[in-house]
Amino acid sequence: KVCVEDPQNAPLDTGSAVSAPPLWTSGWLVLGLASGDVVVIRGFDGHELWRRPLGGTLLMRPAIAGGRLYVPVEEGRIAVFELADGSQVWERALGGSPRDLLPLDALFVGSTDNYLYRLSIDDGAVDWQMRTGGDVIGAPSVDAERVYFLALDNIVRALDRTSGVQQWRQPLTGRPTAGPALVGDLLVVAGL
Repeated sequence: KVCVEDPQNAPLDTGSAVSAPPLWTSGWLVLGLASGDVVVIRGFDGHELWRRPLGGTLLMRPAIAGGRLYVPVEEGRIAVFELADGSQVWERALGGSPRDLLPLDALFVGSTDNYLYRLSIDDGAVDWQMRTGGDVIGAPSVDAERVYFLALDNIVRALDRTSGVQQWRQPLTGRPTAGPALVGDLLVVAGL
């Protein structure tokens, strides 16, 4: 069990172990619990704002963008909630377990089904998907025109951000360990 210290009251007992890396951003603390619940806590006082059962395993860190919480569920789903009140906006099934999320004008997410997906942030519809030769690893990176990502087939790919058409691909000499990072106009890849 995890306790969040509330300076006004007793510690907040989450009732279950944390199973995913916590998300702390802009005064929000989001916890994925081993019980399958996602919990949103107000950061400045430790008050639990809402909790939702997701009926699955939470292993990957959720993401926040545009007043919404995006939660990857290990059993092959993404659930999206309004951050303020916890009302569910949409849910999308994928062919495998979702990996790190990148919510922007669309939701970019890789999966263990060897696809990178671009999903509509409005309703979760699949805008496009790109097949790879291995599980997508880490979060993708984007610039104004492209999305860059890595897969366990040891290839870094650049796709048109809007259409998903492959712009280029580069085989790597080692195994990637995280998603690519954009540093200025350079793409940095970490691996073994």
